[in-house]
Amino acid sequence: DGRQIRLEIEDDGAGLPAERPGHYGLNTMLDRARRINADLTITDRPGGGTIVALQTRPASVTPEGDTHVDSRPSRR
Repeated sequence: DGRQIRLEIEDDGAGLPAERPGHYGLNTMLDRARRINADLTITDRPGGGTIVALQTRPASVTPEGDTHVDSRPSRR
């Protein structure tokens, strides 16, 4: 219906690595997806590799008909 976006990236590499203490890349990606009202999934690709998919959620509509958008700046 044109109100959502899905972005999917695949590779044919070695797949998901084991979690390493002190590395927060995947957690940071999940946090950023939540900030833009989206779901992030990271899965193994059949035959080897990884699939990273980002799917926005439908925007909530206020009683006045305005679409809610989170305009907070991202942290660095």
